[in-house]
Amino acid sequence: NSSPNLQNEDIAKLVADFYGTYRNSLEEEEDIQKAYAAAKGNFAKMITEHLLFQNGVGEISRLLNIVKRMLQDNTLQSTPSWERSSKDEMIARLKAKMKREREEAAEALDEYRATKISSKPSSDMASVMALIQSRHQTNANAFHSQLDDMERRYGGKGKRK
Repeated sequence: NSSPNLQNEDIAKLVADFYGTYRNSLEEEEDIQKAYAAAKGNFAKMITEHLLFQNGVGEISRLLNIVKRMLQDNTLQSTPSWERSSKDEMIARLKAKMKREREEAAEALDEYRATKISSKPSSDMASVMALIQSRHQTNANAFHSQLDDMERRYGGKGKRK
């Protein structure tokens, strides 16, 4: 019978191992192509709604460079959403948003470690995951609302229905 800490460490190792093999793999490139199509080239939407990645420093730039390479070699075709969402100002905002998410996740993890409400580690982990997911969804909604507002103000035609 293993301790809860060992189980959490095992889970962390499994996640790290997965990202170690997934990152820069053919599977990740295929997922990027699917995300680009699903988001119609909107890079922020790809990041916040479609792509699987570790939210570490440098990941946004890495993924952005992969998309740029795919556009250069004609694996992907540029879209108006790509042109808008890949501008330096938009990428800087996205990086700031992802930094805030990293900080919030670290705070949630600290809260989890400091206050173990339940004796069952799996329910504690579920609570932390629910908190992180809730914050992520709230942030994603706010970000997309802000993008929509900017498109209405500065995009010329506004949202089409």
